[in-house]
Amino acid sequence: MSDGGQPGSAPKTAGVVIVGGGIIGLSIAYHLGLAGVRPVVLERGRIGEGSSARSSGGIRRTFSTEPAIRLSLESVRFWERVEDELGRGVDWRRVGYLLIARSAVQRALLDASWALQQRLGVPSSLLSGGEVGRLVPAMRTDDVLAGVYCSTDGYADTDEALQAFRAGALRRGATIVEDCEVTGLCVRGDHVQGVEMRAGTLDAPVVVNAAGVWAPQLARSAGVKIPTVMYRRHQWITQMPGDPVPVPCTVDMDSTLFVRPAARGYLLGIGGERPTTAFDLTVDPDAFGPVAALAMERFPAFRSAALVQAYAGLTQETPDRHPVLGPAGPSGFVLAAGFSHGFMHAPAAGRIIAEHITMGRTGTIPIEPFLLSRFAGRETVAATECEAR
Repeated sequence: MSDGGQPGSAPKTAGVVIVGGGIIGLSIAYHLGLAGVRPVVLERGRIGEGSSARSSGGIRRTFSTEPAIRLSLESVRFWERVEDELGRGVDWRRVGYLLIARSAVQRALLDASWALQQRLGVPSSLLSGGEVGRLVPAMRTDDVLAGVYCSTDGYADTDEALQAFRAGALRRGATIVEDCEVTGLCVRGDHVQGVEMRAGTLDAPVVVNAAGVWAPQLARSAGVKIPTVMYRRHQWITQMPGDPVPVPCTVDMDSTLFVRPAARGYLLGIGGERPTTAFDLTVDPDAFGPVAALAMERFPAFRSAALVQAYAGLTQETPDRHPVLGPAGPSGFVLAAGFSHGFMHAPAAGRIIAEHITMGRTGTIPIEPFLLSRFAGRETVAATECEAR
């Protein structure tokens, strides 16, 4: 199925091909359209079936590194005007975002992160344990040492956001082809010539690899190695018997428990799940028990909640948990991969890649901290931060 091209098939040529129709690929397509470029987006399945729709939808600026904060600041500016940009809303709910620390180690990380956030203009507050308790009366806080809170962060509807970016990209002239699997790159000498698909080839001088967890596999066909580790991450939707108690999006930095409001209940998630090499979205029925116990310990009111939905998604992490953006390998090959927080950072990533392709430089955010070359000589992924949503 295709939009804006030949029915059921990809065109034969394009100026820019984007492999991957998740929120990163669609954001790139939209931002290229703003610059007058009409890309072709090739999606192996259907829009909304991949990792983007299985994200928690969190949008926050309370990160611990300058590159991540800058991506968030630029992205939030976009989310604030998303309806004007894309022509439809994404149900962005600014319920606040709270990170809590219960150990001295995580307290020190929060202190340092908050200081960096203040320097970069993030409107966050550093709270004592007592202040966290007053902010969120439903939370057990007797062991909480500190928190960092941003009242204007929150979450959005992932499916609404995907469809909004899709509509925006189409309106700007993109062609989107679904059920179109790309099997490799066409490379001649040191230059990309296009992509190989199961249904044939598509000639293009620029190919953007926004294939999500499949990005490393596609990059290898061009001799490029993206150092990522893949994880299967579970999320659970619960429902309360009455009105849910107010809770912001909350991350426990020590246990990596994540909680946010969801309809008449809450969405629960956890970091720290084991790496995987299998493209497996099967829900592990044994995974919920330990997470539910953590949630009920932290939020006693959750004891009356019922589990109504469970799903799993695939995500990936680079050694520094920043995405890989920009040129790599043969001329014309551009990476937009390795996202740990792709949903929230999609607007900024799309603009960075579009600027690189159309201007040969980036005016919004420096691209250098995201280039693949920063990993030269590094072979392993070393986790150094809480795997917070």
